[in-house]
Amino acid sequence: MFYYSELDLTRFMQECVKLAIESPRNVSRPLVGAVVVRDGKIVGMGNKRYDPTLNLELHAEFVALSEAGTDRTKGALLVTTLEPCCPSRGYGARIRHTRVRSCCEQILENGIEEVVYGILDRSPTINGARGIHFLSEHGVKITNLTDLIPSKALMYKGHGSTRLWHTDKF
Repeated sequence: MFYYSELDLTRFMQECVKLAIESPRNVSRPLVGAVVVRDGKIVGMGNKRYDPTLNLELHAEFVALSEAGTDRTKGALLVTTLEPCCPSRGYGARIRHTRVRSCCEQILENGIEEVVYGILDRSPTINGARGIHFLSEHGVKITNLTDLIPSKALMYKGHGSTRLWHTDKF
C-alpha cells in the first residue's frame, strides 16, 4: 500500500483536469482525464478520444492504462476526473455491444490498487456509483477528491448527470 498526501493527489487530479480540457472536440461529453501513478510519478496519461480504426470512443482510463503498460499498473494508483464506467450485467459484460471492456474491468485486469475519482457519473444510463461499488467489492481502495478539485475546473451540470465544463483559464 502507498500513501500520497492531499497535495500530491490534488496535483494528479489537476493533471487529469488539464487532460480532460485538452480532449479532442470530436468526442462526446463528459470530457474525462485520467493518470496512472506509480512510485509518485505519472506513468500513463489519457483523455477521452475517438479511435477511427475501432470506430468508437476510448475512455480516458483505458488510454492511461494502455500508455502505462501492464508492467507498471500492478499495484498502482489511477486518478480520474469521473467515476469509472462499470458493466451493467456483472463482470465480463460488454459495453454497448462493443469489443471493449468497461473501465472497471480494465482497472481490475491491470491490478490497480487504488482509484481516486473527482465526481460520480450521474448519467441515467450509468446509475451513479455503480463503478465505485463494483471496484470496492473487488478490493480496490476508492477515494473521492471532489473537495480538492479547483472549483473553476469541475462543475455540476443539471439534468441529473455530471459533466466536465471549463473556462479558458485554468
